Amino acid sequence: MSQKGYVGLCPKSARKGDVIAVLPGGMVPFILRPLNDSQPTYYTLVGESYVHGIMDGEAILEQRRKGDELHEFAIK
Repeated sequence: MSQKGYVGLCPKSARKGDVIAVLPGGMVPFILRPLNDSQPTYYTLVGESYVHGIMDGEAILEQRRKGDELHEFAIK
């Protein structure tokens, strides 16, 4: 379960502090892990996930509806 109350399935290696990311053009949300606290914009890919309520672009549409900006980050 996420901090915002979303429920889903994720890789066994996922852990507290990982981030759910919806990438534009992606079919599923991904789990990312911050590389370290001093570089919060750099992540490593943990794997794909299923998150009820944000599949099939629902999260992107909701974000645009609210007027929220997309965030840039790097995956290493």
